[in-house]
Amino acid sequence: MRYYEVSVRTWVSADFKSLTQEGQLLWLFFLCGPIKTPLPGFYSVGSGACLDHLRWPVDKFINAMQELKDRNMLVFDEKYNVVYLPKWAKYNRPPSNPNVLKSWLSLLENVPDCELKKKYIDDLTAVVRELDASIQGILDGWIRLYGIATGPVGDIDIDYSDGI
Repeated sequence: MRYYEVSVRTWVSADFKSLTQEGQLLWLFFLCGPIKTPLPGFYSVGSGACLDHLRWPVDKFINAMQELKDRNMLVFDEKYNVVYLPKWAKYNRPPSNPNVLKSWLSLLENVPDCELKKKYIDDLTAVVRELDASIQGILDGWIRLYGIATGPVGDIDIDYSDGI
């Protein structure tokens, strides 16, 4: 059985408290639901899988996703089926040792290459830069190995007007 921590900050966050119950449930679904992996705040999952797990009507899901998007709590790339929680570092611990980072990177390899993945790698790099040099070296080596260009990717805006 897998367990995931949910930060107490979640419950006192102004963004979380301003959500409807559906928005709150969707946020918790992404933080600790069945699609969660040890890789914090980043998922290779489409709307269909989320709808299957939640058993919600499509419009309820779209509305809850829009709530999270409006608060910059979630970005969804429909083309690549990637969900990114931009504030993940605020609510998750950084990798505690080199092996944790290695496991995160192995999971990241399975996420489709897209702008959200570049953004996640940039944010992960910023978190790792504050840690021990051995952990930084693992990330640097992985980035070199895969030839990943890091740096600003600009604003990412996904349009929900056409449905999921």
